[in-house]
Amino acid sequence: MEGAREAEGRSRLLICTQAIDLDDPYLSFFHRWVEEFAKHYRSVEVVALRIGRHELPANVRVHPLGGAPRGAPPRGFRRIGYRLRIVARFLSLAWRLRHCYDSVFVHMNPEFLAIAGPLWRTLGKRVGLWYVHRSTPLPLFLALVWTHRVFSSVPESFRIPTSKVRFLGHAIDVEPWLRAGAQRQPRAAGSPLRLVAVGRVSPIKRLELPIRALARAMSQGTRATLAIVGGATTKADAAYHQEIVALARQLGVEQCIHFGGALAYQQLPARLARADVAVNAAPSGGVDKAGIEALVAGLPLIASNTGYRSMLGDHPWLLLAEDEESFARHIKKLASLTPEQLLRLGESAQTSTVQRVALPRLIEQLCTELSGRCQ
Repeated sequence: MEGAREAEGRSRLLICTQAIDLDDPYLSFFHRWVEEFAKHYRSVEVVALRIGRHELPANVRVHPLGGAPRGAPPRGFRRIGYRLRIVARFLSLAWRLRHCYDSVFVHMNPEFLAIAGPLWRTLGKRVGLWYVHRSTPLPLFLALVWTHRVFSSVPESFRIPTSKVRFLGHAIDVEPWLRAGAQRQPRAAGSPLRLVAVGRVSPIKRLELPIRALARAMSQGTRATLAIVGGATTKADAAYHQEIVALARQLGVEQCIHFGGALAYQQLPARLARADVAVNAAPSGGVDKAGIEALVAGLPLIASNTGYRSMLGDHPWLLLAEDEESFARHIKKLASLTPEQLLRLGESAQTSTVQRVALPRLIEQLCTELSGRCQ
């Protein structure tokens, strides 16, 4: 009741995002963000390229832009027409809904701001952009002209110097991952260390690093397995997937690596409950939430991204690895721990991380910034 009264007292929000789809293996998490925003606003309008299955509160309306199905954008000249239709529909919605929102939150797609930023500024709307990525494309520079605030997790995640940026850390819905931690199946004494890498299979994920590191550690007597949980979404990703499968075969570790494909987001916590250690070889830049989820599930993390340390601090359960050798060294170190020591290390990771990444805390900060009370 108190949350409802608070929402009634606040303004109305427009959210622009890529997808609202509970069945999307990579973007379904944002559904929970919208649910949390809805607790703080009288009404919420959501404009998304794609709308799939959703179960949102009554004060939320969704507006599809007619984007292509997941992983299937048009090609050639048809792509130009497709993009023009998307732009026209988006501008039409931004104008038609202008009396239904007072502020705008753009999630990870600066193109929305590059297109509608001048309109929103003319209408007097307060605008914020959430951006967590190492790349700095042209639309991001254009978005920076029109937005009042940029929100990011750590300095590594937003590399354009500006007084508009606010570093707020990262956030997830911790409950499913806490349940996964409670259901963890400890490693049996003498059994191989179970490594897991979660996320899209793509060159930016640098999965060849943990594969090579696993081979090196095994050649030195360490027993370990690696589960790669994720799929390819583009032709380039599919080609990369074939490359790393061939690499595993070439190194003689194909029997110890399981390519499980993408899982529905709701299935990931249960999968992590069957692992001992998470690995994430993506370079420094946007903090990958898959690593955060693994820590909250109670898994130590071997990662290349220094943003994790910037966000969470220096801890024995957060092991930074820049190359194959350091990855292998950390794998050997963790494999040498007893099941009880590994479990305690994971519990420490969970306790320390969950205090920093709870979703309601972040959404409250974003709402305060979007209201204009923080200058």
